[in-house]
Amino acid sequence: MAEITIREVLIWEFGESVLENPDFSRVVKQVTEVLMQQPPIAKALTRLINEMGLSRTD
Repeated sequence: MAEITIREVLIWEFGESVLENPDFSRVVKQVTEVLMQQPPIAKALTRLINEMGLSRTD
């Protein structure tokens, strides 16, 4: 869910035209990996996802 959240934030920030960039998926993955390696950021992002009801329960 973190990767989806980061993807949506980047689209919101840079506009939907960013989807036309062939490297967009790779950038999303790399940004997510870097952020999730930082414990305070990973904790905050996880909390945000949970509070928004976006976490998977299956």
